[in-house]
Amino acid sequence: MAPTNNSGTGRKNTSNARNRRAKATNPGSGNPAQSQEDQSSMASIASQRAEIEQLQILVQELRATADAAREQAAQAQAAQAQATQAQTTPVQTGGSATVAPIPRPHGDAGKHFNLRDAMGLGEDPSLYRSIQRTVKHATIQSGIDLHSRFKALPVDKLANIYKKVRDTHEYIDRRRFPADWPVVELLKQFLKNHRKYDRKMGRLEPYRTAQEVRSQSHARSGNLPNIDDDDSSN
Repeated sequence: MAPTNNSGTGRKNTSNARNRRAKATNPGSGNPAQSQEDQSSMASIASQRAEIEQLQILVQELRATADAAREQAAQAQAAQAQATQAQTTPVQTGGSATVAPIPRPHGDAGKHFNLRDAMGLGEDPSLYRSIQRTVKHATIQSGIDLHSRFKALPVDKLANIYKKVRDTHEYIDRRRFPADWPVVELLKQFLKNHRKYDRKMGRLEPYRTAQEVRSQSHARSGNLPNIDDDDSSN
C-alpha cells in the first residue's frame, strides 16, 4: 500500500480556505462582472433617492404656493364683503344717518352687469323681487302705454312711478341711488318683457330692426308713381 501524501492535501485545503475567506471579504473580487453590476445598482439607487428628495422639495413648494393663493383669495373676499357692507349700511356721522351712494355701473343691465348685485341685494333676493313687483304695479297703475319705449314715456308719470317705489321701499333712497337708477332699469326691464310677451301672443307686430324699417320705407317709396313720367305722357 502506497503512503498517503498528507502534506500536499493539507496545503490544498489551506489554499481553498484562504480563497473562501477572500471571497467572503470581497465578494466581487472573484467576479468582475458581478462587481460592476453591484456598483451600477448602487448608483441607480442613489439617483432614485436624489429624485425623490427633489420631488419632496417640489411638493413642499407647491403646497406653500397654494396656501399663499388661498390666503390671498380669502383676504380679497373679505375686502369685497366689507366694501359691499359699507355701501348698503348707513353710517352715523354727527348724530345724523348718512347713506353711502351706490352709483350706476357702466353698460346695460343684464348684459354688462347684474342689476341685483349692483343694487347691493345679492344676498337679499326677497327684497329685490318685492321691489320688482312694486315697479310693475306702479307702472300699470300709472296708465302709461305698456308698448311704449322708455324714452317716449311722459315725465310726470315717470316721476309718480319713482315716488311710489320710494314710498314703498325705504331702501330705494335717492341718497343711495342717484336719479332713481335702479327703478329706471327695472321699469325698462318690465316694459321690454311685456312687449316681448305681447309679440309672442300676437297682440303686437313683430319687432323690426332700424334697417328693416328703412328697407320697407324705400320699397314703398319705389312704388309711388313718377310725376315727371305722368307729365311727359300727357
